[in-house]
Amino acid sequence: NNRFRNLAGRNVGVDNTVELSGKYLKQFEGEILLITLPHELAHQIDYNLHGGYPENNRYHGPRWKAIMQAIGQEPNTYHTMDLK
Repeated sequence: NNRFRNLAGRNVGVDNTVELSGKYLKQFEGEILLITLPHELAHQIDYNLHGGYPENNRYHGPRWKAIMQAIGQEPNTYHTMDLK
């Protein structure tokens, strides 16, 4: 998705989709594939396992953090990539 300005990626659980930023992917391919993609897939796993997100919309809550750790990723909620 080339419309993303600050997002490196996003998950739409109900649609079972992950979108990655074309701009970030072009400049930071390794980080996007090794960090952002697993981050977004962890959101989809959370959504699929638990039938949605918690009522308080804690997208980066304990369930998501546990999934990130289970797949060997640090549960970081924000990226530090700056587009040039």
